[in-house]
Amino acid sequence: MSKSEIFTTRVWVNKTKAEVFDFFSDLNNLVLLTPPLMNMNIDESFLADKVKKDTSFQIKIGYRPLVLKWQSEITDWNPSDHFADMQTTGPYSKWIHKHSFVEDDGGTWVVDEIEYIPKLFPTLGKYFYKLLLKSMFSYRDKQVKKLLFN
Repeated sequence: MSKSEIFTTRVWVNKTKAEVFDFFSDLNNLVLLTPPLMNMNIDESFLADKVKKDTSFQIKIGYRPLVLKWQSEITDWNPSDHFADMQTTGPYSKWIHKHSFVEDDGGTWVVDEIEYIPKLFPTLGKYFYKLLLKSMFSYRDKQVKKLLFN
């Protein structure tokens, strides 16, 4: 198996840890944080009001006929501090996404760390996947600032 890649990003928002955690634990906000070109939808049969440990959810990304199904489960849950989701079915051999929230200077740092191994072209594709994640999270960081500063 290929070696895991690590992608980390962080963005500061002028909100309390509890407010930021509450925002990120609402699956409805995941769609708002995803670039529109990805055409992401959450399968409503999986939609919970708020996520918690062992919550499973399925998303669909793309346009017909090329739609990726991705199922994840919340594997680590520490309210107001962090939570992690792990892909159980989808485009990666390994995907663990840890969301951490750190109070600082009257606001909160949102820290995302993703450990992943792509299924397709794990060695050659690692640069492509890193660029894809940078692009996705650049959009996400802008949306976080926009949605949490209003």
